[in-house]
Amino acid sequence: MEVLAIAERLESQGTSPEIVVAGPFENATIENAFQEAAGHLHAVCYAGPRYGSEKESFWDLIDVLLFPSQYSHETAPLVVHEAMAHGIPVIAWARGCLSDIVRPDSGVLVEGDQDFVAVAVACLRDWQRDPTVFAEMSNAAVRNFTKQHESFKDSLEALLSELSPETQLAPTSPGQC
Repeated sequence: MEVLAIAERLESQGTSPEIVVAGPFENATIENAFQEAAGHLHAVCYAGPRYGSEKESFWDLIDVLLFPSQYSHETAPLVVHEAMAHGIPVIAWARGCLSDIVRPDSGVLVEGDQDFVAVAVACLRDWQRDPTVFAEMSNAAVRNFTKQHESFKDSLEALLSELSPETQLAPTSPGQC
């Protein structure tokens, strides 16, 4: 619902955002509440769940990932890694391990005592006014993802080597997880 509130606030400020919401709903109650709230917003499109090639093409539709997860023990959500691999800055709650993934130069983490909607709207408006800053964030997202990917790969290889000296990982490109 925070994403809808962001869309509503941006529309009320005269900005014409295009907000694409993807993924399945947790249950019918949430889906109905979303559909009802989104019904009066021009900027919101529900794309539904995306898998495989549809998921890959989804990344071409968005510039920023809004990730207001309500899960207090958020670990390392794949969607955040995927967004960053595609050069998409992330705006998320500062929960769980997200502070290890989303760096200040590649996204924004909103602290629990802050208003997620207000912070996200301010960031989006700032990035809209200064595309150079946004481009730098996008480039940093890819760099940070690549650095993390290599670090995780090195750690996994060291662990596998320790467990079984004959085990080696096949080389992967930074976009593969």
